Amino acid sequence: MTMIKNKKALSPVIATVLLISIALVLAVIIFIWASSFITEVVQKNEEPVENSCDDIRFRAEADSNQKTIFIVNEGNIPLYGLEVNIKTRGGISSGIKEYDKTGRTILSGSGENAEIDLKEDIDSGDELVLVPIILGEGKNSKVMHVCDSKFGIEATVI
Repeated sequence: MTMIKNKKALSPVIATVLLISIALVLAVIIFIWASSFITEVVQKNEEPVENSCDDIRFRAEADSNQKTIFIVNEGNIPLYGLEVNIKTRGGISSGIKEYDKTGRTILSGSGENAEIDLKEDIDSGDELVLVPIILGEGKNSKVMHVCDSKFGIEATVI
């Protein structure tokens, strides 16, 4: 009875290298997946952009005939647009975002005024909530930031 010993196996060194490389690949995959849940911090004047929303001061009037909103910036924070919400009995309807996607200011400083032409129909007597849009700085780019609705102002359409 002769036993033929012709078995081939991996050496312990190769097995260890394979286990370490599999663990590293899994760690990289988990890191990439988890990093998608981390949001980028957007800043304005070297603090979180949300803090700048409290310093925004502006007035606005809406005209149903011209489908226009007239805005006057009374603060020092440049405005890059407005989110226009129509107030209804049940709350606030979906917003009509109005801003220049090129990142240019519509109102850069105190005392400046501008007109925004609305694409949507508004009727006389409608209540609008106008929420400011400002520009913050991310890690690699500038980012439009819509302030919370509590920083918006109400305007009645004339």
